[in-house]
Formats: sequence, structure tokens, C-alpha cells
Amino acid sequence: MTFDPSLEHLRRRIPTEQRLVHSGGNFLEIRQHQGIDTIQVIHQTVREFILRPDGCVATSAWRMVDEATHKNITIASIRYLLVLIREGPLDYPSNWASTQFEQYVRHLNGMPFAAYIVPNLDHHLNYCFAHPEIVTLCSTFIGRLLKSPSYHLLHHWVRQRPQYDVEIEYRLKPVFEPFRDMALIFAARQGHLTPTEVAMSAGANPNCGFHLDAKDK
Repeated sequence: MTFDPSLEHLRRRIPTEQRLVHSGGNFLEIRQHQGIDTIQVIHQTVREFILRPDGCVATSAWRMVDEATHKNITIASIRYLLVLIREGPLDYPSNWASTQFEQYVRHLNGMPFAAYIVPNLDHHLNYCFAHPEIVTLCSTFIGRLLKSPSYHLLHHWVRQRPQYDVEIEYRLKPVFEPFRDMALIFAARQGHLTPTEVAMSAGANPNCGFHLDAKDK
């Protein structure tokens, strides 16, 4: 089935709380963390039970294989980012005023998994970067990212992959740092946790000390 990188499709695919609890049996629970429902393993002993190399899980169809696990997380993460960059504002960030930054951070705030993906994607990708499916997916993502304002936020991720880097990187370099910092400022101003974490993970400076023009206040 062809992946549809749309927010509507993503929301239709999110399982209900009841389905998650039923599928997880006694291993998972849903708790509130900073106002957000979070799924977690109930106890450390559950993790040890699942990962025990000589245990019953290791010899079953549910065994955990590191490479396959990292590959699946990488695919889910990049597809999530494809939704994020498709659904966000499209005009050129150097022309943005307060309205555009406010719209952008609201959009990021509606994509909470991005707060995990941005700082952790490399960890998972390092286990499976040579897999043909991952190579194709990364190439697709970076090609679309270059046309998105989010490139100014995530360009550091592209720079770590010279096989995908392009000349536009150097032409736009002066825009990157101000964009990250402004995204952080507007996220913090509006009290949005996800875009604040994303901007910090992307290298925003919490002490940037930006002063907005009077027209943008």
C-alpha cells in the first residue's frame, strides 16, 4: 500500500486508547505526563522479561530483533516527518513575521512525536541506514524537506548526510540559526511544549535574546 503523507490519513491510523490497552495486555499502561497521554511499559521487569535472550519471548514470533526494530522505528519516524513538512506553511521563512511563526509552532505542537524523533532518529538510523528501503525513504524525505520551511529547522540532520546534501545548503546557511531561535521564542511564548523541545533539539539558542520589531509584537 502506498504511503499517504497527510495529517488526515495519520489521524485515521492512530489506534484508540482501548485498542492500545487491549493489544498491550498487562504490559502497557497510559498515563498523563504534562497534560499528554503517554504510553509506557508498566515496570522495568516487563522490559527485562521481553528482552531476556533465553526467555519465552525470544523464541516466539514476538521476539525483538534490534535491526528490525530500529528499521521499523526509522520508517515510522521519517513518515511522520513527511506528514509534518507536507502539512506546514509553505512560504519562504525569510519573509515571515509573527503570524507565520505563530502558525508554524502551532502546527509543530500538533505533531507531538516530533519531540522524540528529532533528537533520536539518528540513533535508530545508525542501525539500518544501508537498508534499501531506508535509503529510498531518506532520499524522498530530504528531497521534500528542501522545499519546506522545516528545512531551516532540520538542516543539521541533512548536513550529517553528505550523500544527500546540495548547494542550497550553503546559500541558505545565514537563515538557519535565526529561524531556529525565532521558532523557539514563539513556541515558548505560546507555551507549546513540542515545538520548544524540537527547536532546542535542532540547536536553537535559549539565550538568543532576539528583539522583535514593533510591528511584530
